[in-house]
Amino acid sequence: MTDTLLRVLVLAGMGAASVSVWTLRVALTAEGRRSAAALIAGVEAVVFALVFASVLSSLASPVEVAGYAVGVAAGTWLGLLADGRLSTGQSAVRVVVDGDGLELAGDLRTLGWPVTRLAGDGVRGAATLLLVVVDVARVAAVLGDVARLAPAAFWTVERLQTAHPSPLPAGYRQVSTHTHRS
Repeated sequence: MTDTLLRVLVLAGMGAASVSVWTLRVALTAEGRRSAAALIAGVEAVVFALVFASVLSSLASPVEVAGYAVGVAAGTWLGLLADGRLSTGQSAVRVVVDGDGLELAGDLRTLGWPVTRLAGDGVRGAATLLLVVVDVARVAAVLGDVARLAPAAFWTVERLQTAHPSPLPAGYRQVSTHTHRS
C-alpha cells in the first residue's frame, strides 16, 4: 500500500510539473518572449519524456492514473498562477455600458484608470465603449472596479502584442514601458 501511495504521489507531482511548465511556455510564447519560451520548452521536453514513460508503465493501475490526472489539474492551476505572477504584457479591457457612460468613465478615471470613452449604438439603443489599456498584472484590479461600479456592464479582456505608452496626467496608471522581444 505504501509503495502504491508513493507512486500515486510521484505521478501526481510529475503531472503537475509537466502541465505547469507547458502552461507557462504557452503564456510566454503568447506574450512574445521567445528566448524564455524556448528555454522553458527544453525543460518541458525533459519533464514530458519522464512523465510519459512513467504514465505508460502505470496504465494498469486506475489509482495511479487518477493520481496523474489530479496532478495534471493541479499543474494547470499552478501554470496559470505562475503566468499571472510573471506576466509582463499589457491587456486591453473593453467595457460596454448602456447610455453615455460619462459617470462610469469619470469614476474609473478618479481611481487612476486611463479610460477612453467611445459612443456607440447597442442592442438597447445608445451605448458606450470604455477602453482601458493596462499591464496584465492590473487587469484583476480594473475588473474589480468595473464590477463594483457597473455590475451590469459587459466586458472583455484581450492580451496585446505590444502597447506604446503616451504621456498622461499625474496619477494615472500607465502601462509599463519595457517590452520583451527576445
